[in-house]
Amino acid sequence: MRKMQTLLTALAAAGAVAAAPVAAHGQWSPGTRRDIDTTFFFSKIGTLVVGNGAVNVVVSGWDQTSIRIRAHTEEGSFKLETGSSRAVIETYKAKDSGYIQVTVPRGVRVVARTNSGSITVKDTWGDVDAETSSGNVVVVGARDVEATNLSGDLDVKQASGSVTLSSNDGDCRVSDAKGAVEASSVSGDVTVKKSWSKVVRLETTNGTIQFESEVMPDGRYDFITHDGAILLALPKMASAQIGITTWSGAVESEFPITVRPGFSADSVGTKRYTLTLGQGSARITAETFSGDVSITSIGGK
Repeated sequence: MRKMQTLLTALAAAGAVAAAPVAAHGQWSPGTRRDIDTTFFFSKIGTLVVGNGAVNVVVSGWDQTSIRIRAHTEEGSFKLETGSSRAVIETYKAKDSGYIQVTVPRGVRVVARTNSGSITVKDTWGDVDAETSSGNVVVVGARDVEATNLSGDLDVKQASGSVTLSSNDGDCRVSDAKGAVEASSVSGDVTVKKSWSKVVRLETTNGTIQFESEVMPDGRYDFITHDGAILLALPKMASAQIGITTWSGAVESEFPITVRPGFSADSVGTKRYTLTLGQGSARITAETFSGDVSITSIGGK
């Protein structure tokens, strides 16, 4: 009997050793995974932190009270932290590549960071904070949006809150926005279309600025570029005071322009023009050093 108990004890110990994680190449320590597919309860006012590494991130919203995380990496591993109001899914190393797909309850705040890789967030209708060194960022259907990158384009559509974009080499595009918009790029174009924002500030050094949207009463709109053109398409029934400043660029307008007595468009130095649309309730400024300024009509509201 004693021999039988000794044998069983020895077998149990051997099984435990065989089942224990092995710190060797190709093995993953507890808390790290190469493939993830999990679903758990999550609050619609929670926060998702996702990204790191060279991964492509896709986050979408749904009407369920749960979060689903799917992720895969060929080389490297993920760190996963779960909770009812905060979830973190990130690669352990900056060079790890792969993809992360997450579905969250609508209203969740999304914080996405990658070193290189695209970030896409759709129909979450919560705040979005996205940052990547090299990659495109696309946000559709959100509240407040803040996105930055060094290279790659930034696209935001259907934001109910404020939008803040900053890029070095990429284009910034905003459409269907209802809150304040601030977007800047060093060498890319900056565009706002079909929006109802009361405060807009667009800046670029070498790119083109394009604004084709409603002009809200008492709104403030500032457009600044050094070498690029400024293209404004305004409603015929807009009410705004427009001030244009340029050094060597040309100005074309479908609306009447007022200039000071003795002014000549061929004169050397800073040139300033003013336009008044309707009652002149909104304020619009367009400043460029060597770019042209064009103001056209997009018809009535």
